[in-house]
Amino acid sequence: MKLTISDVDGFERRMKAQREAFEIYGDDFGSQAPLWSKWTQVLRDGLIGLDCLELGMSQREIAIVLYGQDAVNADWTDDRGAMKDAIRYLVNKAEGLRDGGYLVELLGGQLGPYQEAA
Repeated sequence: MKLTISDVDGFERRMKAQREAFEIYGDDFGSQAPLWSKWTQVLRDGLIGLDCLELGMSQREIAIVLYGQDAVNADWTDDRGAMKDAIRYLVNKAEGLRDGGYLVELLGGQLGPYQEAA
């Protein structure tokens, strides 16, 4: 990491930021853990899927956006396949969250028996 200091007054603040960055990321930047957990990847892909649906794209086109043309050409079959099921799941999950299911995710057990999430 290279540090350039353009003003002496901000030196201590920048050094503190650099020390905190090294505490978080360490010295070996190549061995970072993945940024996406399984759940956050589902949420991210679901949002992308909703945006694609809003643009009028088909499920195959959504798969191309998420996985790439080569992967879709190799795995997309006419019959029920794993990639089709994954796209269908992502779109259904994202639509459910968009339509009020996010409240259940946020509030969970705090909803009473007579309270509706949306």
